[in-house]
Amino acid sequence: MSFRLIKPVRYFKCSIFAIFVILSFRTLQYVPGMTMVTEAWIGVLLLFAFLVYIPFKASSHRITYYEVYILAILLFVPLLGSLTAWVEFGQPILYGLLAQRNTFLSISSLMLLLMVYREYITLDVVERTFVFLSWLLLVTFTALQIFVDPTLFVDAGKGFVSGSENAGYEFRLKADFIIFGLLYYAFVGFRKRNARAWFFASLFMLYLVILDEGRTLIVSSILASAFFIFKWSKAERFLAFFPKIIIALSIILASLYYVNGNNVLNLGDRFSSAFTVLFSQEMTSDFSANARIIETRVAIPYIEKNPLFGNGIVSHKWKGGYEGVMGEYFYPSDIGVIGVVFIYGIIGLFAYLLQFYFAWYFSSRVSERTHMPFLDAIKGYILFFLIHSLITGHFVHHLEIGLFFVMLLALIYKEIKLFQPNSKANSITIGRS
Repeated sequence: MSFRLIKPVRYFKCSIFAIFVILSFRTLQYVPGMTMVTEAWIGVLLLFAFLVYIPFKASSHRITYYEVYILAILLFVPLLGSLTAWVEFGQPILYGLLAQRNTFLSISSLMLLLMVYREYITLDVVERTFVFLSWLLLVTFTALQIFVDPTLFVDAGKGFVSGSENAGYEFRLKADFIIFGLLYYAFVGFRKRNARAWFFASLFMLYLVILDEGRTLIVSSILASAFFIFKWSKAERFLAFFPKIIIALSIILASLYYVNGNNVLNLGDRFSSAFTVLFSQEMTSDFSANARIIETRVAIPYIEKNPLFGNGIVSHKWKGGYEGVMGEYFYPSDIGVIGVVFIYGIIGLFAYLLQFYFAWYFSSRVSERTHMPFLDAIKGYILFFLIHSLITGHFVHHLEIGLFFVMLLALIYKEIKLFQPNSKANSITIGRS
């Protein structure tokens, strides 16, 4: 292949892989018309599992413990959620299985493994694609939030726009790659003392603060980035670095208040309401925070009744979903880990939490002196995913994302081990800068 063809081929691979990731992560799930595309993609992944992956592994190819874990989750946990809903609410098992069909998007992790194994893509292509998607979605979502009236799409697609006439309407956009871009550039900026990378990271943070306004997203991303920056810092550098961050954040907040004081005050009120609900269990003017108190109170008796295996998942197409069978407003995904225990019990909770054990295992096998921007960002995102999941239950309801990032961590560990067998004892710097 001539040198001229290298870049076009790489761009083609990045484009195809970007589509693969967007479909697997449900990034555009709520965009009108994408629901059927997601359903079709689940069918494609199931065909891949039965026609490609299983025959490939059956032909004497070794299967890892992590692959066994993914397969076990795919096979047994949806069955658990269906059987317990049948026992507790009388819902037919088929409804329960279909309600958990998004779980099968996790097959994308196994597809990623085979693509890298067969050298259809490289980790460099994966990294470039993730960075590209971060910028593409930052620009697209920003333009959508600023220039497009969400009321035009109120009836266009389920979940694309949320709100009411009184509270106002807003787009529901998934910020997974915005978070990734923030962590990627924040860690590059810290590792390399790169001002341009810090500027890029601030653009992603500004989107979260001004346009997304997701409280748990903001707090979780700050905690994840702060944890690793503290971990990688020597004491004297951290003490010198911390005041600079405080000053920078103060300048940003002051500037935002000058440009749009109402947004800043509104976000402050929402944080205040959240903390009031969390620590005092008192009702506030924030409907979202109040709903979580009510839903937690609804869930507790059911958890006490079925603590080990949970109460199962009820399809919204069967008797109106949880609200129909329980007689009260209730969505388990609203109450994070409590909702997970409600659905799958303590057994199911530990089964899903095992993904973070594998993340720790692969991460701990790579030397702390191994510097790789993509590796840093993956570690940061997995920690963010864990913190965020405590409130949202994303490690269950968006399992495909967590398993995918852990698979990336496993593949990076394998690559480092291949080229540097004693990686625990050696200092190396790899990856894009």
